[in-house]
Amino acid sequence: MDQVQSLLEKLEERESIARLSWQRARPPARAGSQLRTAVAVALAPVLKQAGPSVELLRSRWAEIVGERLAKATEPSEVISGKGGATLVIRAPSAAAGMIQHAHDHIIQRVNLAVGSPVTKLRIDQTTARPRPASASPQPPRRLSAAERAEVAEALATMPDNPVRAALARLGEAIVARYPSSPPERR
Repeated sequence: MDQVQSLLEKLEERESIARLSWQRARPPARAGSQLRTAVAVALAPVLKQAGPSVELLRSRWAEIVGERLAKATEPSEVISGKGGATLVIRAPSAAAGMIQHAHDHIIQRVNLAVGSPVTKLRIDQTTARPRPASASPQPPRRLSAAERAEVAEALATMPDNPVRAALARLGEAIVARYPSSPPERR
């Protein structure tokens, strides 16, 4: 009798596994999930026509236009139109040429990144962005007598003329700015 019972249990288990392999389980419905889905489906075409939000573009701007242009420019507005949206970019006049040159590429990258039909770019030319206070250059430090002697010793073989004096000033400026090692080349 026990063998029959175990055979029936194994048979039921096999049938259950076979049934589960053919059917997909659905997660339990949450309250309001159907309403959210219906609203999202209804609004998707309207939101796509409206164009991307400026906040979304700002958050991905370096990825879209590259680091070099992202440092000088920023998206300021998206204006909806019948044929698609117009993206307004704030940039200094010096960057306007780069933007015009990369016009098609920027539009393509914006549409790829946010999935909205941006068809035109408009450039609002502004003044250059002010530098942050931390980026301002520090005044040079004063040289010690040993450092001045080292610069003079390096120029000892040159004849005493205005070129030597200019090189001495240059050497002192370099030592004042980079006291322990020479500047890195870029």
